[in-house]
Amino acid sequence: MLQSINALANGLICLGGLAFYVMLFTKIGDGVKQIDRFGKFSYYLIKCSLALVVAGALLNVLLLTSPPFTEVLMNVGFGVIFSWAAVWHGVKFGVLTGVKAIDRKTGTYRIPTRVEDQR
Repeated sequence: MLQSINALANGLICLGGLAFYVMLFTKIGDGVKQIDRFGKFSYYLIKCSLALVVAGALLNVLLLTSPPFTEVLMNVGFGVIFSWAAVWHGVKFGVLTGVKAIDRKTGTYRIPTRVEDQR
């Protein structure tokens, strides 16, 4: 049972990490321009870190590891956070919807976010 939960959690980590990798380092996500402002060291640090997270999670899924309960619990938390953050960023920056909700130059929202704003 723990093995299956851990595999599912690591699958979520892998997908969320891949989503961030795509959003940050490909033309699809438009993050390439944003990430360049941090300098070469940060660029490669983030790129390598995301690659290691995705590779580790993928290996955990492929090898069907069975860690202790506490690690499975931590992996479930990481999987949920990575997945939620990837979806949230994908919607806010237009990767999933095609409509960018945030204007990167001014930092303002283009789409109303509250019911009061829609009236």
